[in-house]
Formats: sequence, structure tokens, C-alpha cells
Amino acid sequence: MSVKLAAVAAIAFVFSNTAQAAEIIGAWTIHGSVFFNAVDTTCLFKAQDGGIAATCENDGMPGDYTPATVAGGKVSWSWNAGPAVLAFNGAFTSDTVIKGKIAVRGFTGSFTATKQPFPEAK
Repeated sequence: MSVKLAAVAAIAFVFSNTAQAAEIIGAWTIHGSVFFNAVDTTCLFKAQDGGIAATCENDGMPGDYTPATVAGGKVSWSWNAGPAVLAFNGAFTSDTVIKGKIAVRGFTGSFTATKQPFPEAK
């Protein structure tokens, strides 16, 4: 591989990760299940301290923000839902959909996250 081609590939990778990090900012509706238990919530992602942070809602109230990782088309974050911590690991299937696995207390399940549109300015 030539140096020029390698440089172009590296730049494309950096811009791709930056774009995906920017695309995750906002609210996402989560639908999934773990061991016959539904996981239906809204998770919020924001830029924080040079990175991305996430929280999910429990009974309509957001919890504490925790660091999220967005790289190479993949995203991961955790959510303290009260009685248990859920770990989400997924991949973008489009700009507005993430699909992946949920792990909690030794059990795994699957989820689909759909990005919610930003409210229009009034």
C-alpha cells in the first residue's frame, strides 16, 4: 500500500468515527429483551469532556451519565437501571439504527435502537 493511499484511508477512518460520534448525539428509543424481560427505554447521548456520555430513562427520569464509546461503526455504553447494570454493545446499521446485544447479570439479549428526530425550533 502506498503512503498516499494509507494516509487517505486513515483520514477516512478518522472522519467516519467523528461522524458516527456526532450522529449518536440525541435521544434513541431502545427496544429489546434479556431472558424474557422487555427492555424498553429511551437513552440519551451527549458530548461531554471531549467524548460521548450516555444515560437511559427509568420511569421517565434519566439516570446518571456514563462514558460511551463510539468507534469503527460500533457503540457501547452501560446503564444502571436500579436493580441491575445493563451493558449495551451494538453497531450502526444506518445513521438512525443501532442493533446489538445487552448483557446483564450473566444473561444476554438483543436490542434495536432507533434515533428520535430533534424537535423543531419554534
